[in-house]
Amino acid sequence: MAYSHQSQLLTKAAAALLSCSVVVVFFIFWLGNGDASELVPDNVESLQCQIVASTVFPEIILAKDDPSVAHDVPVGLGGISDVTVAKAINDRGRFVIRLLTDRGPSRKIETADGKQRVFLNPSFVPTVLVFEISGCLLDESHGEMKKLKANLQSQFSLQSPSGKVITGRSNGLEGDDSIAKPSGEELLATDVNGIDPEGCALLADGTFWLCEEYRPSILC
Repeated sequence: MAYSHQSQLLTKAAAALLSCSVVVVFFIFWLGNGDASELVPDNVESLQCQIVASTVFPEIILAKDDPSVAHDVPVGLGGISDVTVAKAINDRGRFVIRLLTDRGPSRKIETADGKQRVFLNPSFVPTVLVFEISGCLLDESHGEMKKLKANLQSQFSLQSPSGKVITGRSNGLEGDDSIAKPSGEELLATDVNGIDPEGCALLADGTFWLCEEYRPSILC
């Protein structure tokens, strides 16, 4: 059994999709019916949703290619692990979101020693990007989908307490896969603080928690 949400509960949710290196965010209108005290059977839908707006993020290069590294490629905004709302919608239809990237693009290739996972750009590090979204007014219209604007406010990499940039490389502990340079011919150095970000929860004081799946672990 599950409890339904409050009657006519309106919230905004965001889901990021990657298509041809272009990130599109769809803003979803959730409509809940019923009273908070009402029990709803598990096999009964208590929510309805409708896509009401979308925006395409600008092309942003997060890591340039390094000519000294064979088969290295530039990395643009694309691999998004999570999207969180940092500031609520105001009366002008604007709000702020944070995008959390993953550890960086990788794949497995065939080498003389068998299959080997490689990072396509070893200089890439997990990054947080802050965008202001404009044009999203709180209403219940069900007409044509709104086209929003996304403006980059800032971006930053994650750092350890000592100020060292945290990479997306594995920790080098038992059970971790080895990761090589793009050619697969040379292993990358491990990073005891390396993370593979998967989710983000923003707190009221502006700090945020991250979860990652190498160990797995959570970080603040």
